Amino acid sequence: MHKLNVPLLAPMSQSNTHESSHASKSKDFRHSDSYSENETNHTNVPISSTGGTNNKTVPQISDQETEKRIIHRSPSIDASPPENNSSHNIVPIKTPTTVSEQNTEESIIADLPLPDLPPESPTEFPDPFKELPPINSRQTNSSLGGIGDSNAYTTINSKKRSLEDNETEIKVSRDTWNTKNMRSLEPPRSKKRIHLIAAVKAVKSIKPIRTTLRYDEAITYNKDIKEKEKYIEAYHKEVNQLLKMKTWDTDEYYDRKEIDPKRVINSMFIFNKKRDGTHKARFVARGDIQHPDTYDSGMQSNTVHHYALMTSLSLALDNNYYITQLDISSAYLYADIKEELYIRPPPHLGMNDKLIRLKKSLYGLKQSGANWYETIKSYLIQQCGMEEVRGWSCVFKNSQVTICLFVDDMVLFSKNLNSNKRIIEKLKMQYDTKIINLGESDEEIQYDILGLEIKYQRGKYMKLGMENSLTEKIPKLNVPLNPKGRKLSAPGQPGLYIDQDELEIDEDEYKEKVHEMQKLIGLASYVGYKFRFDLLYYINTLAQHILFPSRQVLDMTYELIQFMWDTRDKQLIWHKNKPTKPDNKLVAISDASYGNQPYYKSQIGNIFLLNGKVIGGKSTKASLTCTSTTEAEIHAVSEAIPLLNNLSHLVQELNKKPIIKGLLTDSRSTISIIKSTNEEKFRNRFFGTKAMRLRDEVSGNNLYVYYIETKKNIADVMTKPLPIKTFKLLTNKWIH
Repeated sequence: MHKLNVPLLAPMSQSNTHESSHASKSKDFRHSDSYSENETNHTNVPISSTGGTNNKTVPQISDQETEKRIIHRSPSIDASPPENNSSHNIVPIKTPTTVSEQNTEESIIADLPLPDLPPESPTEFPDPFKELPPINSRQTNSSLGGIGDSNAYTTINSKKRSLEDNETEIKVSRDTWNTKNMRSLEPPRSKKRIHLIAAVKAVKSIKPIRTTLRYDEAITYNKDIKEKEKYIEAYHKEVNQLLKMKTWDTDEYYDRKEIDPKRVINSMFIFNKKRDGTHKARFVARGDIQHPDTYDSGMQSNTVHHYALMTSLSLALDNNYYITQLDISSAYLYADIKEELYIRPPPHLGMNDKLIRLKKSLYGLKQSGANWYETIKSYLIQQCGMEEVRGWSCVFKNSQVTICLFVDDMVLFSKNLNSNKRIIEKLKMQYDTKIINLGESDEEIQYDILGLEIKYQRGKYMKLGMENSLTEKIPKLNVPLNPKGRKLSAPGQPGLYIDQDELEIDEDEYKEKVHEMQKLIGLASYVGYKFRFDLLYYINTLAQHILFPSRQVLDMTYELIQFMWDTRDKQLIWHKNKPTKPDNKLVAISDASYGNQPYYKSQIGNIFLLNGKVIGGKSTKASLTCTSTTEAEIHAVSEAIPLLNNLSHLVQELNKKPIIKGLLTDSRSTISIIKSTNEEKFRNRFFGTKAMRLRDEVSGNNLYVYYIETKKNIADVMTKPLPIKTFKLLTNKWIH
């Protein structure tokens, strides 16, 4: 077996690592069992260009890319720690977790000095949650270390191989390669060294995992007779639908030799089992190998942003809206195709040497998603009297109805159910529209919207979770779960960091473990992006080690999955905004952990709330190295402002009421810099321009900046691994 020698660190080169972002487009579990990240950031594809089913898939590494991108023959590196540097070899300190018994009902920002406000502005900014029990000051320690802590990267214990070792290795290789041992066609390779930084950079370009079945797997060689019959039935259903929609010209077939090869698109059938248990077959084009001359690269295939969906759901709860869920069958096939393209007929026709010309946007083509988007957008605007919200694709509105569009899924929100019904009638005139849930009951209604399991009682509450999906998906990952043991209380251990030991592993085993990491982090990333914002720090950090699957990294990942399993019944809880509170209060809570990532990068995090309801969160590593805690906090705040402004515009478009925007941070120095007009303390040009830009954005967008105590800052869970009691105190108020 070939051995891979994988060190934790490459030479000290300043390379940007892959960051996992969860503000990406969301993925629908209904079409496949793949999970992802992309934002991130992770791999974010709004509409799949290869399968046409709007799947995001987890990256997969191929043999060739392993050789070209991340596997390097190189000598060992002697990188001993620098002398006289107290920042090296620091042992994480376990801090006490004593919690004070005092529990009052103050607001999060009550009794704190507020900035001077205009006469008509609120004197107290709305508290996102009720008072959190105060924490002993000794417990709050921002330098606990944790996964990815810089202390873990200060020493590289690589060993130099002596000349004698090299000679011995060469001798062993020669002894192995002789005429009596001719099992391989080439001499055995020496051990290879994989640098972590190169591996992390390769995460962005590795291939997706295939999660569907081919025709031969689903039908030809399928030994499960019952499953085979269901796939055959699905196959004929798909072919009949293609013929019904006049997907291709059935009057004429073309000889392959007469057609320009670049206009010939390979096609295939893919099969999968949906979440509801039905078996699905889909005829798709191989858009991944489509010639660039056969499509317009400038066209965009948009889907609704997850923040837009969460904002619409939050406003629906506060305004007693009816929520109606629709599905449009074979959506892409309603869009015509402009280009001259040909495909091979389905296999049952037995015409492998012939071609047929496409007339409709077949799933998988590069332009199909964009063609469908333009088609449905035009119909909603011209025939249904809707308009698209500027800056938020696939969000349509008129004076009575809001529509969120995600490929073939539609979610309608309105004060009057008859308004939704009128839109449905117009859609049925043009498209095969199926009502998934009309939402007319005044009792609790259950929805499955884009993977989110939602329980909604109009005028009272909304609960968002994924218990059924996780109960089904996690056991299939083959993770060593402990279903009957003591449940975990946190997704990771505070003060635990990745060891710097080198990884020596067989090449086949390495690829197998990388594949496993992709599946595990992919699922965690999908769930965290949807509603488990308390997991984002751990997901973001572990995602950077997908191509470094050491025993410790795998154990940490297993621990994260175990925590997801133990808490799979947890839900994001929203309650209707009280009538006494004014509507439309949008808050961004920001935090940063200075220098706790490799190469002294800082972790930053933001949580967004609308009328006290958490609608999104983000945890990521700062793109630039900050030189102080204040600079890290400024970076975190500046990252929150653009999204805060965009969300503000969306809320005002959907709910025509004034809006109050606020920023909460636990950095008094950051607040001082924002309010001050003195530039003397700016240390350098970058810091100064960043701070001045922040001042301009705050003043120009009418943002109110407030101080929040560290022990009440819920964004703290986005930047570091916290003690169990602190983690619970900061999360149990909004997810339980």
